[in-house]
Amino acid sequence: MTSASTTRFALLVQEKHWDSYEKFCIHFAKAAARAAEKEGDPRLSRVVVSRSTFDR
Repeated sequence: MTSASTTRFALLVQEKHWDSYEKFCIHFAKAAARAAEKEGDPRLSRVVVSRSTFDR
């Protein structure tokens, strides 16, 4: 997956070895919680990435 159309998201997933949806969700939830705290918006902690979006 090194074509010019590779997304930044795909590159980060590869770089971080978040090769499964479950592993990605753990890290995404932590990042969402940090964003919610930083921005003072608890709704951000409830943001999720669907499996179909991850797979795409």
